[in-house]
Amino acid sequence: MYSEIKYTKNRNNMGNMPKNLILVRHGQSEGNAVQKEFENSGDDRFFSEEFLSLHESQYALTELGIEQAKKAGRWLIENELDSFDRYYVSNNVRALQTAAYLGLKNASWYNDFNLRERDGGLFHTITPSKRDESYADQQKFYNTQPFLFRPPQGESIADVCQRVQKVLETLARECGGKNVIIVCHGHVMRTFRIVLERMSLD
Repeated sequence: MYSEIKYTKNRNNMGNMPKNLILVRHGQSEGNAVQKEFENSGDDRFFSEEFLSLHESQYALTELGIEQAKKAGRWLIENELDSFDRYYVSNNVRALQTAAYLGLKNASWYNDFNLRERDGGLFHTITPSKRDESYADQQKFYNTQPFLFRPPQGESIADVCQRVQKVLETLARECGGKNVIIVCHGHVMRTFRIVLERMSLD
């Protein structure tokens, strides 16, 4: 499911945090669609040279993703959650598009690069079969230490947690008692939970 909406509560005692913090995941992107086709077929041909030449931050929403973003916006409006004191969005294309398609009136979005999706590094520039062939040892480490695993030239979940910590420090400093919405990504939403809920490595 894309354009997922989550509420987070402050369990971290990080100063004066927002009253309400809503996280919205972007709608289905080109990257999601290609990955789904691969998972259904096992065929690497969906990873075209043109697709692999894009940095993952450039993936745009699909038609389905646009509709998902609009649906998420309608849900927010219908539930009277469409007015915020601060609007934040990742600088990745699919997140920027999702923010626009939410259709929130009078929204003034702050573009924050710390909310960008986890960088997959080299693993996003080669086909899955090439990845499994050339980086079998890396895959083994991922299976045993997923939180600490860092793809070649990419980021670990621990790295993303450090970025999210910076965002939370900004919220504590500038948005105490306010209503805040953030449009971001799946890994980023998980790291918000890891930090705010003080999750263990396990």
